[in-house]
Amino acid sequence: MNQQEDKTKIFKKWDVLLVDFSEDENTEAKKRPALTISPQEYNKNKKSIILVFITSNIDKKELYGDYEIQEWEEAGLVKPAKAQMNFCSVNKNRIKKLGELQEKDINNIEKKITDFFNF
Repeated sequence: MNQQEDKTKIFKKWDVLLVDFSEDENTEAKKRPALTISPQEYNKNKKSIILVFITSNIDKKELYGDYEIQEWEEAGLVKPAKAQMNFCSVNKNRIKKLGELQEKDINNIEKKITDFFNF
């Protein structure tokens, strides 16, 4: 993967992404969905952005803060999924946009994130 910084990649808060979590260019790609939670102003000035993980393993035991995405197809996901309160920062060169979270889901996950940090 080209590690040169791409200034044209400006992601918005609530963009649904596909992230390459491979160790390096020679490792088989481990691509996983994620959700941008950092604001656009932050994202446009940084090489990396802040994300929460998305999993399609919705039958897995629910953990504190998990949120099942209601409008997953409209968000660009290929199957039902949930956002988890696992946070990370990832270089923008490892990311491809899939879609955007819908208003209903934005409101619900925003509350989940706020509750998560105020417990």
